This record gives sequence, structure tokens and C-alpha cells, in this order.
Amino acid sequence: MLFEDGAVDQVVPPTGREIDFEQVHLLDLRDGKVIRHEAVRDDVTMLHQLGGPSAEAGSSR
Repeated sequence: MLFEDGAVDQVVPPTGREIDFEQVHLLDLRDGKVIRHEAVRDDVTMLHQLGGPSAEAGSSR
């Protein structure tokens, strides 16, 4: 999804395609419970594989 002014502007429709991209999740644990979660995802690669808008198109807004 692309957002503009806090509202959904564009949505990539379902394609049924398989995707392969990387994510890293960092968890801080205390007493066996997750107290913090951070994630880094390669959304640009995922969108490219799905045929979504390019990074260049999104940067012109």
C-alpha cells in the first residue's frame, strides 16, 4: 500500500506470485516475554517481484 496524507492512495492487487525477500526481526526478551520488537524488511524487492509501483514512482510524490 502507498499512503498519501494518512490515507491509502494505491494498493497492489493480489497476484498469486511467489516472492523471495529478506527480513530481520530483533526481539528483546525479559523473563520469557518479548518486551521489544524491531524489524527491517526489504519491501522494495517484494514490491518489485509483485509488479508493484517502482521506488522511483513513489519518490516523486
